[in-house]
Amino acid sequence: MAERNLLLGQSIFPRLNCAQYRAVAPYRDTITRMIESKSVGGFVVFDGDVDTVRLVLEELQKLAGGTLLFAADCEDGVTMRFPGGTEFPSMMALGRSGDVAATYSVARSIAREMRALGIYWNFAPVADVNTNPDNPIINIRSFGERAEQVGDHAHAYVRGMQDGGIIACAKHFPGHGDTELDSHRELPVIAGDRRRLESVELAPFRATIRNGVKSVMVAHIAVPAIDPSGDPASLSAPVVSGLLRDEMGFDGAIV
Repeated sequence: MAERNLLLGQSIFPRLNCAQYRAVAPYRDTITRMIESKSVGGFVVFDGDVDTVRLVLEELQKLAGGTLLFAADCEDGVTMRFPGGTEFPSMMALGRSGDVAATYSVARSIAREMRALGIYWNFAPVADVNTNPDNPIINIRSFGERAEQVGDHAHAYVRGMQDGGIIACAKHFPGHGDTELDSHRELPVIAGDRRRLESVELAPFRATIRNGVKSVMVAHIAVPAIDPSGDPASLSAPVVSGLLRDEMGFDGAIV
């Protein structure tokens, strides 16, 4: 049982607020206890400028004997979360340029800055097709309005990121582009039928999976065409096990 609990713990990645870790002793004690008990595999990193983040992650990695994996949302660079890095063009700007080589180069550069901070897992690229102009949460984070365009740039971003030594993560599966609600606060519904999903939402994810993306993030959205129960994809066996694992053959990490 202890071994099973340890393995389960390694799949848990709590939030880590670096500035709070430096400033608040009880919070710092909580984080260190998690590490010392080996009850986490790593942390999703927030809060703090690049110098603070680098120093905190170095300290925690030393405490853990180098076994932690740190992740963050660095879609258009580390500045998405941590002031002090390079701010790169948005994914929509890269998609509009039509230059997939530029997207690859940007991803390699972001990977270099992430490594300098000690973060080796990037929750990017966004592989959503931005078909709904009223979408409050995706918009310029998407490479564009056409599935082929998004797939080409998402693939280039994944290659650049992973060639640069960082785990990439295609998100938000099975596609968050055609929504009008913010899934951080509400449960959006993707209303398209399966044929529509195949031709639009799923196409970029199939491209990134086919080309070796190491992780996929599942969205907190309902997709009745795949799971009529109304459960969010993030908690749906038909979406995660049935579609992503079995049908699409993805065998990497699922967030």
